[in-house]
Amino acid sequence: MDKFVVRRLPGAGSSSTDSSLGNGGRRQRQATLESLSGVVVLEDVQLTKRVLLSDASPAVMIENLKKLRRKTPSKEIIRDTGIGRVVRQLRHHSDAGVAGEAERLYTLWKDRILELSHRQLLPVRTDLKTATFRDKARGLIRRTLEKSASFDPEGGLVDALELEVFHENKQLLGDPYRRKVRAVVFALRQEKKREEVLSGELTLKDLCKQCKRIL
Repeated sequence: MDKFVVRRLPGAGSSSTDSSLGNGGRRQRQATLESLSGVVVLEDVQLTKRVLLSDASPAVMIENLKKLRRKTPSKEIIRDTGIGRVVRQLRHHSDAGVAGEAERLYTLWKDRILELSHRQLLPVRTDLKTATFRDKARGLIRRTLEKSASFDPEGGLVDALELEVFHENKQLLGDPYRRKVRAVVFALRQEKKREEVLSGELTLKDLCKQCKRIL
């Protein structure tokens, strides 16, 4: 999702923007690398996380949440830095402004992660027998996810998860595919695991990797 990840060198601050004369003699601000939404500075994410975990005022917290909305960190950065967990918890903040801004950021990141997951796997043409077999697998996954109130039946998560399992098994049906579907369904029966998937905190690929250990 993010095109670049920047690690700032020790002692280096944020790059200042250059000014140049544009048409009509007006000064125009030139965008710096770090100002681009696709460029994420890990140190900035960690700093923002510390601010959000501190006793900062609601105004400061809202300002930092809005700053995060202007960036598009990858799911790995959101997960590994712990910023995703912090934002999720702030949705229940006592201040309505902070809670609302955290909810908007949480929804934005969740939608982006799900959209990317759907885009990464291309649909595969299958015959009637294969399609029927896979429909049954999607049904098992759907019924398990429906146990959570946050599940969106129109969100495409069921199809994306089954497709991830199908591709992982080299687009072949058989015992390995059946066992993996059962393992995924078993994992999703755990409320904590199910909510992590629905929130986007746990990617579909990582869920399938974890299920390998219980096959």
